Amino acid sequence: MRHLAILTLVLAVVAPGCVPTEFDDRRGEAAIIDVQPPDDYPNQRFGAVVAGYGATLTGAFSSRVAGSAGEDTPFTVYPLYIDGELRLDTPTIDGCDTESPCEIGSSGSLVGMPTFSGRTLCIATAATEGGQIKIKCEDDATRFETIAGPSAIRFGVSGTGLRASHAFGSAIYGAPGDMGGLGGVYRLSGGSPPSGLDLSMGSGVGRELGTEVAIGIIDADTVLIAAGAPGATDKRVIAATVDIDATGAATTSVVGCFDSTSPDYGAALAIGDFNGDGMQDLAIGSGPAEGSPAESRDATIHIYSGAAMGAPGSCVDGWSEAATISCPDTPEVTCDANALFGSALAVGDVNADGRDDLIVGARGATVDDVTGAGAVYIFPGVDDPDLRSFGMGGQAVVHSSPTRGAEIGFDVAAAPGLSTGAIRRDEVIAGAPGVNRIYVMLCTGVDGDSVSDFDGTRCQPTN
Repeated sequence: MRHLAILTLVLAVVAPGCVPTEFDDRRGEAAIIDVQPPDDYPNQRFGAVVAGYGATLTGAFSSRVAGSAGEDTPFTVYPLYIDGELRLDTPTIDGCDTESPCEIGSSGSLVGMPTFSGRTLCIATAATEGGQIKIKCEDDATRFETIAGPSAIRFGVSGTGLRASHAFGSAIYGAPGDMGGLGGVYRLSGGSPPSGLDLSMGSGVGRELGTEVAIGIIDADTVLIAAGAPGATDKRVIAATVDIDATGAATTSVVGCFDSTSPDYGAALAIGDFNGDGMQDLAIGSGPAEGSPAESRDATIHIYSGAAMGAPGSCVDGWSEAATISCPDTPEVTCDANALFGSALAVGDVNADGRDDLIVGARGATVDDVTGAGAVYIFPGVDDPDLRSFGMGGQAVVHSSPTRGAEIGFDVAAAPGLSTGAIRRDEVIAGAPGVNRIYVMLCTGVDGDSVSDFDGTRCQPTN
């Protein structure tokens, strides 16, 4: 696996319309932009939560990067691209200000939505104590919409938005305190209060369902969702399809249950089409397993092919594992048990080949003998119907001047970038709360991520 040095541009908040200075050094380094929090940001863990999203606004495609320091902190939204122009300058939204203060537990999850209830380019944050969801959209960024959700069940600890408009709605949320601690998952559709999805067919082991959630589009009426239940001795991930009928009603069918006794199994999830067959595949990782020995944590990412999905209705019919991904050591990166490989997962088409790629955080990785500097791995999608080769040919992206305890990859996301032809590439976003930063990685080194295809992205040829 080839190590990529990264040339860093420290970007302060500048006047609207300014763009980052062109990089002088084009010898093959992967370009990165260092996004700092606003000067008055009250917390020093900015980047603990990140999100990316995009949509067409006033006739131009725009994408956004959002970040916070976690629960009870403000969030900030930055423009990434506006009509093909790289920005990352003045924030478009400052969440939780004096006129609209944060509710208790806000910003523990940030959900970016292309559209919500007829509005465009929206960001949502949920208050985990009161259950309220506050949504701000850039077609009118002067006002928040507030939706009442369930209270006292840790609603909104996790949340994920759909990458495109869909009959399902805009997002799903986890509520690990629901049902007396068994947990639950909720659908957000329009301006109505979120509604619970029936995953009882997958109950039996695990607690705190909804600690992490993921979602992907199967077709115009159906999505695949996954929810982790990493509580108790036995852990479980439940996968289910949700079909939306002509009236908007949802029918949920469990299609797979995946169990483990490893600490925090299922606290990292991602859904994407990793081989371009039109089916949604599932990736399962483990959280940081705080309080447990690092060696007891499952440091392997488990991949399940959507083509082999179990029969709907129960956990009985198996959904066999297609591949596993482990973190390899390279001369520059030590990816041992302390690296926490797979504790953050995201999906995006980084090289715009029509197949989703898996983005993996390894926040504790040692880089050039600097402990806890952190790394991000990108595993490109494969032309393999069975996904057996998925995980080969990945790239590690690290900082060229690593900082001890930076924790790059604490959280990861993808945001839409430029397009060539019919396909739009995604940019990799990595939180680094140890240095109070978000890094936007404009080039990753995976095959096809080429400057000749995407002029202006500062991508470098890979051959």
